This record gives sequence, C-alpha cells and structure tokens, in this order.
Amino acid sequence: MKDVKPRQNIREAIEASRKGDIPGLKAWLREGNNPNAHDPSGWRPLLWAAVRGHHEAVALLLDNEFTKADVTLPHRESSALAIHMAGHSGNVRTAEIILDHRPDKVPCGIITVAPEQASERIKQGFTNIIMGIDVLFLHSAALGAMAQIVKS
Repeated sequence: MKDVKPRQNIREAIEASRKGDIPGLKAWLREGNNPNAHDPSGWRPLLWAAVRGHHEAVALLLDNEFTKADVTLPHRESSALAIHMAGHSGNVRTAEIILDHRPDKVPCGIITVAPEQASERIKQGFTNIIMGIDVLFLHSAALGAMAQIVKS
C-alpha cells in the first residue's frame, strides 16, 4: 500500500479538516501539499473531515485541482477508511461524497466486495459485522443516520 510520509505542515491541514475550515484547506492545497500525508498518529486530512462530518471539506479534498485525496488510504494505526469515519459522524452527505469517489472494488478485511455486491448483501439482510470474516466496506453505514444510505 502506498503511504506518504508526514510533512512539517500537516498539522495545518489536520486542524483545518477537523474544523471544516475550507479557506484554510484551500490555501494548504494551493501550496502544493499532499492531502494523503498523515500526522504522527496516522490521521489524514480526509479522515478528520469525514469523522467530523464536514462534507464540504471532504469534497474539496477529493475534488481539488491539485493533489486529490485517496479514499482507499486508511488510518495508519487503526486501518479505518474514510467511509468508516463518515459512518461515525452520522452525516449522510459526507458518506455519499466518499462513496461517489470509491474505486471499483474496496478491500474489506481479507475479502474484496464490489460495491454492487455489498449493496445487494445489505438488502438481503446480511448483518455479519465481524472484521476480517466478511465485512462490508459499508459496515459503519449500519450505524445511526447512515442507515439511510443503505436503504436507498
């Protein structure tokens, strides 16, 4: 898996992402910084924006004209993806934006599930949420307000 070393100024992006500070993130990206970098704790700007439900910041990180954030890069220590963080935020729009940027297949523990298969499994009542056995990349979507995405 590709990984980007932390940069001296990653703290600026982390703070801006945590706060949903769009002008701060734009300025940081305009300077040529890489949104896929992580801080010493393993947090990336996209992960913070997602967990806080800052959908505008998530969209900016994924769609900016410079270096785009990669939705497949996990938290360095927990391996949580941006979609998991969005599930914890309870912000449906944040999850929708992340899902719009998913690759064709997203790794799910030891099994890779295509998004259309994941959706079908949820519709059939698949509820086995045990990491590494047959976990859907949307397992956080079963929590709270995220259930709306699963139903649609």
